This record gives sequence, structure tokens and C-alpha cells, in this order.
Amino acid sequence: TISPLGSPENQNNTYNMPAQPVDQVPTIHPEANYTDLTPNITPNDILISEILFNANKQSAPFIEIYNNSAHTLNLQQLSLATSPTSKQYLVSNQPLFINSKEYAVLTSQPNLIQQKWPNQPTIIHMPTLPPLNNTSGTIALISNSVVVDQLNYHENMHFQLLKNKEGISLERSSIGRATNASGNFKSAASKADFATPGYQNSQTDPEQQSATVFSLASKTFSPDNDGFEDQLKLNYQLAANNLITIDIFNTRGILIKKLINNETLSTQGTINWDGTTDNNTLAKPGIYIIAITHSDPNNHIAHSRIHCALTGAIK
Repeated sequence: TISPLGSPENQNNTYNMPAQPVDQVPTIHPEANYTDLTPNITPNDILISEILFNANKQSAPFIEIYNNSAHTLNLQQLSLATSPTSKQYLVSNQPLFINSKEYAVLTSQPNLIQQKWPNQPTIIHMPTLPPLNNTSGTIALISNSVVVDQLNYHENMHFQLLKNKEGISLERSSIGRATNASGNFKSAASKADFATPGYQNSQTDPEQQSATVFSLASKTFSPDNDGFEDQLKLNYQLAANNLITIDIFNTRGILIKKLINNETLSTQGTINWDGTTDNNTLAKPGIYIIAITHSDPNNHIAHSRIHCALTGAIK
């Protein structure tokens, strides 16, 4: 939740904050005791958690920040720049507060962000962002002439098997690791529409996962709309950013459903099958084979197979 001075905390808001080069913004004096009570922003208090630097026509460049401190912080103290010595752009020229452990999205085109990703909780409208190079660059968060966080980004940080990187954000996978640690920023999952502005990233903490695992919540399901096991739930956990294909075959080896086709997924989640085929008909009761193919950035390909049973309604 981002709270402007004197306003209640709200969800799903866009705040129009006139961002200008620091040397063009007049000094604004605190107008409330709350401003005096918020601590100064120090290194690692606010972190860069996601960046979209190469937007397509349906999206817009943005920088997502995360309040990593235990305090509410005033974003009036924060500026963006492409290097510690380049021109700085204030996030807000009036008091604007971000609570502990919360996200905010900084962009100059909030309407495109809202249309593309309607679930983001908070957008801060900055009329101008620092220029973001489409292939590589640096973005720094600066407060009181001190670098709070800095990301050196490059298009090669994207998943190597992606052919087109336009409109795909780089997400921070671990808050606990150094911003520029190798592998800490990865391509957002296709299942998240290639970005998660304003909420938890689709690529989170992969270094804590030791293996890629697929498992069924139940090996049987009955798509009869009775409210009990109407869908097959395939749970997964990925040890790395993988391209995933999931096909469903009958016992005669005939492909009846292409569930996932060469997509990147978040590091963990659930994929559902409602029992329908690629012809939009309900599959017949019987045994089915779920064939999973996953390839990592080094093009190492692995295969998994899981059996499930589609049962008919009990009468």
C-alpha cells in the first residue's frame, strides 16, 4: 500500500507523482509529523525487484521496487538514475509512503500497465523515467546522494531459449541475494504474462530448490461438476528456469491434449486439466499418460511421465 500524505491507505491506486530532474524540483518542506517520523532510506532498505526495459507495443517500461526494511519509508527521499553520477529523477516531489515488505511499480505509462496486468496493487506515475536502453544498462536507486540499490541489466540475463525478449521483464528471484549476483534476475514466466508488476515475482528463490519435481494432488479425477476432484491438479517445483511442454496421451499412444506448449512457468505452482481434449470434447473414462518435457538454459532436456485415471460419475 502506498499512502500519500494525509490520505488513508488504499489498494489499487495510481498516484501521479511529478518526477523531474532533481536540479529542477523545488524543496518541499515536511507538512506533518508522520514525515518527520519516517527514517532515512539507507542501502538495501529499498530494492529493485523487477524491470521491464524492452517493452513491446502492448506494454510499457517499468521498475518495480520492494521495501525490504522493517519500517514505513517516504519515497520522496528516493530518486532514480542510470548511474550514481547521472541526472537523478525524484520518485515523488511530495510525501509518499510505502509500507514494510510491500511492492510498488514506477512507470510513465500507467494505463498500459493496468491494461496489460490488471492485478497490480499500486502504480506510481512518474512523467519521465530515466532512459532505459533496450539491450543493457544500469538503474540505480539513490537517496541523499547514497546508492540504495543498483541493477546492471543485460538482455543476456533472459532465458536463453527465448527467441523474442520484447515485453518480458526480468524478475528478482531472491531478496536475500545480492542484486547483481549471477542468476538472481530471470525472465518472468509466460504463465504470468511475462511480468508481475506490483506483486510477488513468478521466479522466486530457485536456489532453495534442489530438484525439478512434478506430482499429482490425486491420481484420479472425475470432471462431472460435483465439486469433488473435478480437475486433475499437477503440482510442480522447478529447480531452474525451464521451458515446459506437457502432453496427455491415451493408452494407445494417441495425443489427445497439449496442455502446455513450450512455455516458461513460475518456479512452483499447479497446472489443471479439466478432462477436455484438443477437440473441446470430454475425454472418455480411462487411464491417461501425462508426458512432461523440460529443458534448462543449457538445453539439457529431461522427460517425465505420470499416469492418471479419469473416472466417470458414480451413479
